[in-house]
Amino acid sequence: MISIASATRLAATQHMFGLATWTVPAGFFLGFSTTGPTAAGTNVTEPSGGSYARVAVTDWVVDGALVENNVLITFPTATASWGTPTHVVVYDALTSGNYLGSSLISSPVQIKDDDTASLGPGQITFEFASS
Repeated sequence: MISIASATRLAATQHMFGLATWTVPAGFFLGFSTTGPTAAGTNVTEPSGGSYARVAVTDWVVDGALVENNVLITFPTATASWGTPTHVVVYDALTSGNYLGSSLISSPVQIKDDDTASLGPGQITFEFASS
């Protein structure tokens, strides 16, 4: 489950009450972090080099308040070690961009040279929890 970033929650709430205009991100890009991000999007350590790149996700399915990826998400094949990612991170751009949230990887594994990481359908979910 993606923990939605504090800035994203604030923007959506202010928009909902007519206090500000919020532009929905033009895209969603998933990446990895070997450290645990904060709600503000600090402490993100994405791999560098080794052909690492965030991946665009455009195919989502909605079920009530739950939104999840609808297809297999495949990252580029690593050409060097990416370390052991502990979190999936979500941004609104392929590089830099605004941090939108993160999710803990339940069973982290090291991504080594020549590995191809992937996330199956339904593995990335967003939900605004009900009370």
